[in-house]
Amino acid sequence: MDNNNIQDQDLSVESTAQELAEVQGRPLKYNKSFPYGIINPDIFQNILKPVVLPVKSIVLVTLMTVSFSSAMTILGGTSQVSANSLQSKQARNYQINDVKNSSPSIVGNWEGIVYPKGDDTSTSVEMVINPGAIKQGTWKFIGDNNSVFESGAVVASLAGNNATLEFKQKNQKPSWFYKCQLQNNKKLSCEQVGNTFWKLTLNKAK
Repeated sequence: MDNNNIQDQDLSVESTAQELAEVQGRPLKYNKSFPYGIINPDIFQNILKPVVLPVKSIVLVTLMTVSFSSAMTILGGTSQVSANSLQSKQARNYQINDVKNSSPSIVGNWEGIVYPKGDDTSTSVEMVINPGAIKQGTWKFIGDNNSVFESGAVVASLAGNNATLEFKQKNQKPSWFYKCQLQNNKKLSCEQVGNTFWKLTLNKAK
């Protein structure tokens, strides 16, 4: 073996022994028969010893973790409450608008029939109620070939879903009065006052 290589190895081992001596606090004995010297096993125990955190540090980390989890839970709950509040508010607004839009009204064009109770015969009826403080309009009975054989003015009144229709006749004939029930602002189910044998059914035209 080359003498130079042997000397280099000896120097390297000696340097390593000196560095380890600084770690353990006293010089290591260098032994030619054991090139690495006599090493105190406590050095390896110190190197391999697990890192022990102070109790205060562990408590602080634990508290920070719990606080973060609690904060996320609170934020999540707050977001859910806000979402539920928004949905409830939207639902209330929708209900209010729905009530406003569904206020009872008989204004518009109506089509239907007048017929005797229990009889298959009927006569087509058309009615128009104009908007205004006094609900007025026209009515007409329609026969074959869409010919009008009776017509006149109509005056309507509405209290809740209860309506009254006055069909005025021409030539000073007495009026026909009908008591009606308004259903969903789309249908009037009526019977003639003083003669419930006659029925009148009207549907709001589209």
